[in-house]
Amino acid sequence: MATIKFHESDGAARTSFGELPDGHFEIETEDGRCIRSKPALKVREEMALSECIAADTRLNPVWVLWATVACCVTHIDGEAVRMPTSKLQVEALVDRIGDEAMRTLLVRYRSNCEVREARVLARAKN
Repeated sequence: MATIKFHESDGAARTSFGELPDGHFEIETEDGRCIRSKPALKVREEMALSECIAADTRLNPVWVLWATVACCVTHIDGEAVRMPTSKLQVEALVDRIGDEAMRTLLVRYRSNCEVREARVLARAKN
């Protein structure tokens, strides 16, 4: 199982859950791979993801959720990851990340969604 690991390299102090000051976070898998992810896709990135997959796939919420989590990954072992431009590239990225890390990233992604939703609701009450 992938775990959150704390780092202090690059002069950036990490906070809880391996977070970086820019909102990104890192996980380390049991086999020692370090995967860096951002908390969510930007609107334009969501649009690009939707554009690169087939219309019938867009209707599959499970596929879209896993694809979104994978597309939030920015680095694997320090190597930058480019945003996929096709369904095959999305699937290749998921394979590269691996099931163990994808499940850990999904938990973190859902947590980030809950935090964002709570902030929106709090603002709406004011």
